Amino acid sequence: MLVCLVNQNMIKQGHPALAIGMLAGLACQTVQTMGVFGQLSIEWVEPLKSIVKWTSILSFDLDILQMECVLGASPFPTLIARQLIIPVSLALVAAMTALRKRFLKPDVDVFVDVANTSGYLMKLVFMPITLSCVLPFICYQHPTGISSMVNNPDMLCFIDDDHFGMLVIGITGCLLYVLPFFALVVRATARYPQLVKDAYGGSPRALQLYRFVFINFRPCAYYYGCAYLLRSLIICMVPVVIRGDSSVHLVLTGGTTVIFFGLQMRSWPWRVDLANWVDGGLALCLTLFLFCVSPSATSSISTGGAQNSSGLAIVATLAFVALVLFLVVGSSVIMFRRFVKAKPFRAFISHHKQDASAQARFLQMSIEEATGRKVFLDSDHLTNLDGLLETVRSQIELFVLVLTSNTLRRPWCAGEICVAHLTNQRAVRVCCTA
Repeated sequence: MLVCLVNQNMIKQGHPALAIGMLAGLACQTVQTMGVFGQLSIEWVEPLKSIVKWTSILSFDLDILQMECVLGASPFPTLIARQLIIPVSLALVAAMTALRKRFLKPDVDVFVDVANTSGYLMKLVFMPITLSCVLPFICYQHPTGISSMVNNPDMLCFIDDDHFGMLVIGITGCLLYVLPFFALVVRATARYPQLVKDAYGGSPRALQLYRFVFINFRPCAYYYGCAYLLRSLIICMVPVVIRGDSSVHLVLTGGTTVIFFGLQMRSWPWRVDLANWVDGGLALCLTLFLFCVSPSATSSISTGGAQNSSGLAIVATLAFVALVLFLVVGSSVIMFRRFVKAKPFRAFISHHKQDASAQARFLQMSIEEATGRKVFLDSDHLTNLDGLLETVRSQIELFVLVLTSNTLRRPWCAGEICVAHLTNQRAVRVCCTA
């Protein structure tokens, strides 16, 4: 299913369909971030402890599935199983793409489809991959000076032989998965202007190979895919670099969330406005959730400490509920726009301005008078070029093409005609002598 969804013809997919993928990615990253919170040196109180525990399932935490019944009590085979999830998944992607070419679409470029599906999958699970690689380095210190792993206190850090094996597996995973993929995304981001130039010059394949990096973002915010991964990388590295200091963990993790929230609000990167609002809301909820669990909140030493802890736990729980509501409301709005909401324009008039601006205006006024509905004319309704083709794709009932000698020489007219044809819009042509 992922192979088919990722490699759909994007010209045929409207913003609602694109927004569903964006919200699914945001939901996964939010849940994975809360799973990383479970590795911080924080004594969670109920119900926060249960929330963090169950959200860790999307961080490849096999302990939540009681996998020790199959793999044994030692964390060594469990870590190996976590590392094998990615190569097995990528092999399945390659196999499913080959089957799709063989039986469904013989004309597909297998290499491009495998690259995009694998890239999208890696973006989706980048945080749990990184976390599984650095888990052997996340330790806390005993009063005696000996350290144990946070997720497995029975494993002594840098003493047990199994721990040295886990360190080797973690470093190998970083070298095979985390660093190469992050470097690939950075390189693609740095080359984006040249990739676009080459695509306009007739060589679009290189840009198509990196579509998974840029497809969700506005052209002016093409760098945000790199920033998106950097945020995940920093959050995962906080408990590795700083050991056992809960206050520093809170400040660094919360500060990272706030900084990237500011970047997201400043750049407004997502191609669909609703995804920007949801992303910002999720970041605020995560920050509130995290800052409610301060060291003072988890300590009952001082007078009233238990009451403060209970109060802040309630606030943090409400933040989690708000986080879920952001996702539910966002998904509901998308579904409403996709399946229920009426199309806002009766018709769309495509024309060459220099030759047929007066004729297009006359057609607009005539259709509006006859139907009582709005008719899209770029002089009146165009707010951004990215939304122009989206209007043709999903917001009109009739496509009106004003044909003059120069209509097909205008790139945007050609694009509008192409989208109208691929999305099976009802169309009429009006031929002019100009």
